[in-house]
Amino acid sequence: MLRPKVLPKILEQVNTNGVKMALLISLKGELIASSSIQIDSIQSRAVAALVSNLWTTYQHQTENLTQLLFDCDEGNVVVLKITNVLICVLGNKSAEFGMLRCKAQAICDHIKGPFEQLQL
Repeated sequence: MLRPKVLPKILEQVNTNGVKMALLISLKGELIASSSIQIDSIQSRAVAALVSNLWTTYQHQTENLTQLLFDCDEGNVVVLKITNVLICVLGNKSAEFGMLRCKAQAICDHIKGPFEQLQL
C-alpha cells in the first residue's frame, strides 16, 4: 500500500554524504514527492520540470532509456526510471555518481512495488 505522507520520509533517508535533494517525478514533470537540504519547494518543482524535459528529450533518441547521469556546475545528478515515475538524486560536486546511483536504486527498490500498481 502506498502512503503519500511517507514518501518524503523515504526520500529524506538519502540526503547524506553530499546529497542535496531527492525527488520523485511523474513523466509529465509533476513533482510527486521531494526531500531536500536548503532548497525550497519552488526550486524543487523547477528541477522536476527540467529533469522530466531532459528525460523526454533523451528518451526520443535512445531506446530503453533507464538512467541519466549529469555533471552540472553545482553538482551531480542521477535519474532512474521505475515504471511510470522518475527518481532524481542531486548531490554536490563531492558526491560521486556511483554513490548517487546506489542511493537512487535503493529508493527504487523500496517503492517499486506500489508504483507498479499505479497509473499516473
